[in-house]
Amino acid sequence: MTIARRFFAVFSVSLLLIPPSGAGADRSLTLGVLAWRGVPETATRWQPLADHLSAALDGRPIRLVAADFLVTAGWS
Repeated sequence: MTIARRFFAVFSVSLLLIPPSGAGADRSLTLGVLAWRGVPETATRWQPLADHLSAALDGRPIRLVAADFLVTAGWS
């Protein structure tokens, strides 16, 4: 993976951790990950991070969303 792709992946993930401005009673956060290796494998690889973040944030739920390129580009 090139440096540009790594930067893009980390930048994209960090943006997806920002809660929407209208977040009221729902305290859950969504962690979005671009699935370069397919959705099932990506979800398996990133779930431990979501679990760790949830524990580090005092049990605040982290919802993991693994999306392939077609979904993120709006082509599906």
